[in-house]
Amino acid sequence: MNRILSLQGRGLDQAVSRTSARLLLAALLASAALPSQGLEDSTRLSAVNSTIAGNQACTSLSKFYWEIGDQIGGAGHVWGGTGGGSGTAPTASQQIPIYSAGKWVWGAYAYERLGGVVLVDSADDRFLTMESGHAASPVANACSLYTTIQSCRNSMEAYSAAKVDKYYYGPAHFQQQAITSFGMGAFNKTQLATEIHRLLGDDFVLTYNAPQMAGGAKSSVTDYAKFLRKILNAQLRIGSGLGSNAVCTFYDATTCPSAGYSPVNEAAGGLQEAWHYSIGHWVEDAPGIGDGAFSSPGAAGFYPWIDAGKTYYGILARNVVSTTSAANSVKCGRKIRGAWLTGNPQLQ
Repeated sequence: MNRILSLQGRGLDQAVSRTSARLLLAALLASAALPSQGLEDSTRLSAVNSTIAGNQACTSLSKFYWEIGDQIGGAGHVWGGTGGGSGTAPTASQQIPIYSAGKWVWGAYAYERLGGVVLVDSADDRFLTMESGHAASPVANACSLYTTIQSCRNSMEAYSAAKVDKYYYGPAHFQQQAITSFGMGAFNKTQLATEIHRLLGDDFVLTYNAPQMAGGAKSSVTDYAKFLRKILNAQLRIGSGLGSNAVCTFYDATTCPSAGYSPVNEAAGGLQEAWHYSIGHWVEDAPGIGDGAFSSPGAAGFYPWIDAGKTYYGILARNVVSTTSAANSVKCGRKIRGAWLTGNPQLQ
């Protein structure tokens, strides 16, 4: 009832719709299928290799590096290799731009900073689920010419009251949260990275090309995997917050009238799938397609994920910026995930 009351002024029907959708998603995530138990790692690995070699979604990609691991990591708990066609795959240790994969890092930072509590329909909830009205243009401003979080924010689209409580994917939500909620407006890119590591730990490398949380980060597969393992290990509060506060992103007049812009649904390069968006990360729960995994794909094809059962992480890494790079990495990466979790090659 509190969620409905907090929506006064926006219409009771909309309140019930948004609340019901969030509760339904929570129920679906709670019942998500766990990985098949008792499978030998060799069986899982064989299924992955067959998928990479035989599924068109993977063979059509430029050269990529892939990795899967569990919360332990290290010898015997991390599996990886290369696939795809032309080009050069990033190495596991190579520092590359990860673009929107940095959104998950910001979500984890904000959740940590807020003590693991993000009240539905609060200002921070709207920032983190991209419903704050600070809706930047679909093409994110790289902010390479701006020195602070505030000046980067000033270069983006202005606040729009008409877009409050409507999902609009873009970088300005996080910029504004850093300024309004956390007093970080004067931070440059180095100070931003230092602050991120202050809360999330110094045991992985993450830097910024610009003072822009949603798309300016740089890391490696090895380092980002350490971040994902910290989530699986419950070392970061976001581990318990995966999928929480999630909102629909695919416009439908009946089921999701609050959706605005989503890159997942772009006519050019999108997946055209009804995912939800949680605290700085996606929930891949499209009916009939999604498996409930959590992810944050980046513009150059860096695709990190955690399975719905929170047992394994995975990364498919490329460094090729295009309108289709993120979606194409997802198409292959989730086939790899399916092969690993079930032990069966995913060839269709």
